[in-house]
Amino acid sequence: PEWQDSYARRSRVEGFFGMLKNPAVAGVSRLTARFFEFGKIALATLLRVARTHIRFGHFEWFHYQGETERVRELADFCIALYFPHWCREPDRYRLLLGEICRRTARLIAAWQAYGFAHGVLNTDNMSILGETFDYGPCAFIDAYDPDALYSSIDTGGRYKYSRQPLMLLWDLARFAEALLPLIHP
Repeated sequence: PEWQDSYARRSRVEGFFGMLKNPAVAGVSRLTARFFEFGKIALATLLRVARTHIRFGHFEWFHYQGETERVRELADFCIALYFPHWCREPDRYRLLLGEICRRTARLIAAWQAYGFAHGVLNTDNMSILGETFDYGPCAFIDAYDPDALYSSIDTGGRYKYSRQPLMLLWDLARFAEALLPLIHP
């Protein structure tokens, strides 16, 4: 099917360019379902794996709930699992923020360099490990177009190709806000 061909091409291109991504391990097509409004439609399922499913949004949610101790628990969990050499560092939360900023900057640089438009770059779609995550309505643009936009729900152009670096900066600022009480108690 067309979606499998498109996915295979995208996976080869991403791997070739060194863009960190979470790979697919299984795909199933030929499923159908009946929806009351649309009738019978074809479906597909894609199983993806990732080194983590922890997102900027997890930290943000605890922060906005006023649960600083939960932010600390999540940060300590991430440090212990992914950066264990920082566990005893007094400035481990600053180190965590810096590393996630670096990884995210490398990721967006690769996206921009190779014309990858993610589609929906909110904090819930950003991996703390700097991997391409929760693709959504994404595409590689065929010719440079700063206004390339692939999300049908983004009527204002918030996530268009040329705004991706700004949107990731916004996401990182939300992540930093969540960690700030740990960095400067």
